[in-house]
Formats: sequence, structure tokens, C-alpha cells
Amino acid sequence: MAKRTHGTFVVIDGIDGSGKGTLVRAMAGWARQQRLKVFSVVDFEKKHGRLPDITDWRGYDVLITAEPTHSLIGRAIRQELTESNERPYSARAIAEAFALDRYILQQRVVLPALARGMCVFQERSASTSIVYQPLLSARTPLSFVKELDGNVLALQHRPDLLCVLRTDVDDVIRRLARRQKKDKSMFERKAFLQKAQRRFLAPWFRQLYQRRGAQVVVIDTGGTVRQSVQRMRAAWQEFQETKRHSRFSAIREE
Repeated sequence: MAKRTHGTFVVIDGIDGSGKGTLVRAMAGWARQQRLKVFSVVDFEKKHGRLPDITDWRGYDVLITAEPTHSLIGRAIRQELTESNERPYSARAIAEAFALDRYILQQRVVLPALARGMCVFQERSASTSIVYQPLLSARTPLSFVKELDGNVLALQHRPDLLCVLRTDVDDVIRRLARRQKKDKSMFERKAFLQKAQRRFLAPWFRQLYQRRGAQVVVIDTGGTVRQSVQRMRAAWQEFQETKRHSRFSAIREE
């Protein structure tokens, strides 16, 4: 398994409407409070219609990223492939599109940033495909999903901290109904969300990442936004303390 000697990669994942974007933005706010320079890849994509080059984010400390991306393949995924329409895109085609979008984001942005010692807070990763894609069709089992190049790369460079969000599905449905932007996504149906949340919280899912060296924490996003943010920051603080302790132990062993 590939080991990373620099940078910190944090992925926040969970079912649609569980609060991923809210918590990623909260961590960006935390970074700014620490006087760190934060570059939002998401905002850059929405403004320029492309992924940033290294020269665009050089000199920053923290990157904010999201999957699918808001440019290139990610835009097609968001605007076409996962929309509730009558066009017959196969489950395999959708899984391959997500994996390719992920592959490009990793190669163009995430891995170069981590190699330069940056912190990356990301909404979704291969963890989403591992949970979602096998639910779409018998033709996209977990074994197929894990072998797609983008997912292989993402698992090789797994997050240091994977935050899995847990919340009541009925609350999620109400949140999605209140959104100003209606995605009409196939992933926002109640039955699908219930099955997906069970997979996110299953022991096998946690073990898949822990075996690769990731720290996995479940964060309850029920209640108020403020409570969810407090739980996220507490998990981040605990992770940082664990990381510092591990480094100190390694130095003592030397």
C-alpha cells in the first residue's frame, strides 16, 4: 500500500442531504480561524469551468475539494448521468464516469497537494461509489467498483481521516425538499438512502478503510447545524491529537 509522508487528507461522506457540504465549509472556516490560507477548488471550478493548475493554488495551506467535480466529467455526471431522466445510461457507465472523474481529480489536484504538505478537506470519494454503485444494479457489484482505476487509486491513497455522517433518513428527505436547488438525483429517493446509510455504517465498510490505515469516525448530524459542526470539530481535534501522539511515539522509538 502506498504511504504518504506529507499532507493530511480528510474525506467527509454520507448519504445525500446528511450535511457533508456544511461540514466541509465548517472545516474551511476553522482553517481560516487558524490563519491558514484556504483555496476552494469547488469555487474555482464554478467560476472558471475547469480544475485549477498547481500554479493557481501555490502558496495556500488548505484545499477544499468535492466529488463529483464541477467541471469536465463531473459536470456531465451532475447535469446528465445522475439526473432523474428517461435516458438509458447503464449503471456501469455511471460507475465508470465517477471513477474517471475521481482519477483526474486525484492526479491533477489531491495528490500534488498532499505531496506538498497541504491539508485537503473533501466531500465524497471512492467511499461513495463503494456504497452507492452496487445498489444501482447487479452489474455493478463491489468487486467491479473496486477494480475501476479511479477507485483503485483512491483506495491506494485513502484518506487519513474518513468521517461518515449518520442522520435520520426522514430528516434528510425534509432537508432535500427545502433545498433551493433541486438536483432531481436518482440518489435522493428514500428507499435508496435507507439502503445506502446501512452500507455506510456496516462493519465491512469501516474495516475496508481501517485495513488500509485510515481512521474512520461516525459523526451524528441530527439536531442543529451548530451541534453537527461541534461534533465534526471535536472529531478533527481528536484526530490531530492521535496524529501528534503517533509522531511522538515514532520519534521515541528512533
